Amino acid sequence: MAAAGHVDSGVVRGAHFPAGEGAAGLAIRTREPVMTPDLPGDARVILAPALREVFARSAWQATLAVPLLVQDRAIGALVVKDRTGRRFDDEDARLLQAFAGQAALALENARVFQETERGRARAQAAAVDSAERFASLVRGLTAIVWEGDAATWQTLFISEAAEDILGYPLIRWYTEPDFWLAHVHPDDRERFRGMRPTTRTDDHELEYRMIAADGRVVWFSDLVHAVRSADGRVRRLHGVMVDITETKRAKEAARVLGDLGRALGHAPDAGPVSRQVAESVRRLFGASAAALYRADRETGAMALIAVAYEAGVSFEWNAELPAGAGAIGLAARERRAVVSRDVVTDPRIVFPPEARARAERGGVRSALAVPLLVKGQVVGALIVGEGAGRTFTDREVILAEAFASQAAFALT
Repeated sequence: MAAAGHVDSGVVRGAHFPAGEGAAGLAIRTREPVMTPDLPGDARVILAPALREVFARSAWQATLAVPLLVQDRAIGALVVKDRTGRRFDDEDARLLQAFAGQAALALENARVFQETERGRARAQAAAVDSAERFASLVRGLTAIVWEGDAATWQTLFISEAAEDILGYPLIRWYTEPDFWLAHVHPDDRERFRGMRPTTRTDDHELEYRMIAADGRVVWFSDLVHAVRSADGRVRRLHGVMVDITETKRAKEAARVLGDLGRALGHAPDAGPVSRQVAESVRRLFGASAAALYRADRETGAMALIAVAYEAGVSFEWNAELPAGAGAIGLAARERRAVVSRDVVTDPRIVFPPEARARAERGGVRSALAVPLLVKGQVVGALIVGEGAGRTFTDREVILAEAFASQAAFALT
């Protein structure tokens, strides 16, 4: 447990509580907010005798708790306490749920960051380790291990992870001149042109982007070790390229979510914020398009209210869809995120004839759709779209759900 503010003397920061106990345990168990003006007196709440005695002496018994959810998996709870007798309301719960959504995303991103840092530490150790240990690590790393000529930058060795991460056949690294530089992101490419032949003799780290075979932008932290010959000159370069895309995206997502939160507090209507949500999601996902739909409270039909495109890209969107239609309709019906590599051929997804024809002609094919929920009611949907074939990751689903939480406020 981590705590801030007034904390009862019998409750210790860093303490651990059995599963299901307290308001936090109830919120985690039910996946719903828990509001009570008198925690010890609430029959729904389970408390160990010692803890019940502590709370019984406290003047801070009014409690509001919400679960921290990652794809409907509870990873903790966020709890606010006040003086006995205060009655938290639905608006308090909505506000705390918004914070909880961002807190869950931050905790998940922290876990991803720690995994990346551990991988980086292993990679740095490998660069100065024996050939036998280095070869063993190459086979097990989820990072790209490479060797290159210091003068020409010609690839001399590239590990199989290069094909897994970027999607290009390994043979192209060896046979195509300047393959690496040609696939560095255009905005990063120029700063490398003047660095050849290599003049640095120390070990160093570079950050840059590459374009994957499927068009994704992949961020790398490249740990480079200069290998000298007997005459002291740098002849070869050894390196380990660690994929840090998720870490970069997490930092950008935190910034954008903060901007959206401030925009929600000042926008007189939903239009500008809806467009900001669509464009922010599209840009963060590196996607071709993203859109927001509003749900009709009576019929459940969806109406398009905001759309964002990558430059030079255009899809045919369905301005209106009946309840249950399309990926957004499935997400709304099931009240959870829906991922589809091709919405036209996906048997779970249904369309009216005209809407299906539009999708087949030039609509979104790969999609990530997330419902916008307020107090358990669907108020709209967010969709991220591509041409057929893209697969969205679990972390991308978590990120989309965080944006959906913000967008739901814009529509209420």
